[in-house]
Amino acid sequence: TAYTLPIYFSEDWLNDFYLANSELGDDYRFCYMGPKGTWTPFHRDVLRSYSWSTNIVGRKLWIMYPPHQDPLLRNAQGN
Repeated sequence: TAYTLPIYFSEDWLNDFYLANSELGDDYRFCYMGPKGTWTPFHRDVLRSYSWSTNIVGRKLWIMYPPHQDPLLRNAQGN
């Protein structure tokens, strides 16, 4: 294998669920790539899961908000 998974990250409930239910047709394994200036809109990961992120080249700016500010981040429709 290309790497050894640290024990702290060994549980992957989302993919475990989809591997056990292959008829659902998706396993949520993905890789994003893009040119300079690529960005992602404000979002939560699918099903409130988590993902690993790394940059091979370049920089990434993360903006994180504490949970108690969640109401301030909603749009007019409450999303």
